[in-house]
Amino acid sequence: MVELARYQSAEELEEVLSLLQSKSVEFKVEKQNKKDLDPSFAVKELVSEYVIHMSDFERANDILDVHLKNQLFTQIPNDYYLLNFSNEELLDIVLKSDEWSKEDYNLAQVLLSKRGYDLSKDALVRMKEKGLEELRQPEPLKIGFWWLANLFIGSITAGFLSDQQQRVS
Repeated sequence: MVELARYQSAEELEEVLSLLQSKSVEFKVEKQNKKDLDPSFAVKELVSEYVIHMSDFERANDILDVHLKNQLFTQIPNDYYLLNFSNEELLDIVLKSDEWSKEDYNLAQVLLSKRGYDLSKDALVRMKEKGLEELRQPEPLKIGFWWLANLFIGSITAGFLSDQQQRVS
């Protein structure tokens, strides 16, 4: 079984579990207790974390994504920063989903869909592949003029000092 998500509160967990049960998805919940260690090395109370494990990860993830998208658009405040993003900036969020929170990623998809962009599953897969391809490309080596000048002057100085050291010996 694969880990789907971790939740800090039982309330968050119950909402997700009821959604998964309504869609007849099999899951297993594991409660992990950890002691919270603060910087003064005083051990605080136990902190519980709930972990959901799935056998059908893709299906469960799709169900949670659809639910999150439906919730997000109705619950975001009118001054939420993503609402002011241009289409290109929202597409950048979709392309670089690993750099953004899951909520921002899903909200960007919802906003783009409302603005008329095709965000079918195939289109999202192509976008992710394009983003991964961009990440695989090596960055060009950028050596500025001053770096080269310092390297040249440093080499001449080192050679001169080495020569002077040999003459003194």
